[in-house]
Amino acid sequence: MVVVSTKVVRPDSAGDEKLRTEQPKFALIQAGRGLAALWVVFFHIKKGALLTGLTAVLPVWLTTALFDYGSAGVAVFFVISGFVIAHSLSNVTMSGTRFYQFIIKRSIRLDPVYWVSIAITIAVAAILAWVHKTPFALPSLKTIGMHVLYIQEIVRAPEINIVYWTLTYEIQFYAVFAAATWAATVLARRSELIANIVVVGPLCVLAFVAAVAPDGLFPKGVFANYWHGFFVGVLAYYSGYMRRNAALLLALSVTMLITSTWKSQIFNAPCACTAIILYMSARGTFLVNGLRQPIFQILGRFSYSLYLIHGSIIVALGGAWGRVAGRGLVADAGALVFLISLSVLAAAIMWWAIERPTHKIASNIFNPKDRLREQEIHISKVNE
Repeated sequence: MVVVSTKVVRPDSAGDEKLRTEQPKFALIQAGRGLAALWVVFFHIKKGALLTGLTAVLPVWLTTALFDYGSAGVAVFFVISGFVIAHSLSNVTMSGTRFYQFIIKRSIRLDPVYWVSIAITIAVAAILAWVHKTPFALPSLKTIGMHVLYIQEIVRAPEINIVYWTLTYEIQFYAVFAAATWAATVLARRSELIANIVVVGPLCVLAFVAAVAPDGLFPKGVFANYWHGFFVGVLAYYSGYMRRNAALLLALSVTMLITSTWKSQIFNAPCACTAIILYMSARGTFLVNGLRQPIFQILGRFSYSLYLIHGSIIVALGGAWGRVAGRGLVADAGALVFLISLSVLAAAIMWWAIERPTHKIASNIFNPKDRLREQEIHISKVNE
């Protein structure tokens, strides 16, 4: 028996049966989110041809790692999501009600700031069209509706913002994993073997298939395309934090590293590396204590808003900076600092105005007594 994650504090007030459960704060996870978001920002700034003077004097390896591979930040996000969602459901006896509550809470956390970013993206495009006296076509209500429902990739609707495609997959990851946890919970009451064969086994197989699959094997927008990225994060949680056997994690990670040599997308290798880092960190203390410096933790706090808003900042102000400051080493270095600073500032405002209150709502929307009682029941973990 191993007590791993929670500390229960019983209030001193007489007759108060409430429990306060202190979940561990994974500093490395928080910092990882922030660094992944920043990596994506670097990628899009260079992709906008705003750093030609700077990259011309940087070593090729540094330009490649810092800017060209910045899209790998998405892979880091997917793996972290798998780790975090597995942790959030580890103390929950999943049922129909719990599944419904989980989806609603995810929606409250993610939707409002996402909707605001859609409005900002459209507004920026309209303003730029007016400034440059070019035609502007407002996205159709159908396109906006598909984005609100996170299915724009599936129905091939035009992307309002280049980063939104990942949200289509994230939402499916959450729903599929929560539904699978629910199904496995029900089946395990009869037999754990049946639960593994019917639910866990197919998800594992799908992860390996997705890792080696050629582009286009699965329909665009369907979670299976990137399931291995999310699932390797789940495995990192169970084998690292929960001290389960790591064979499956290592097998999938090695498979992803091997297949990355012929995959056209920069995805498999950063996923595998992120999962191994999380696994090793969870086995020690670095998961809780790593990168605890305020700068990393603050950046991580703003990471979702930063991911959503940075494209609008770059589009709105990147060209203007070039016209005012020109191009060259100093001007481009200034552009990098300027655009990152404004992106982080805008993200901080969005977090404070939207994410912070919606997170509080999501945390308190359902009966806290039931949640805390369930966490007490599952406070002790079995080291298998």
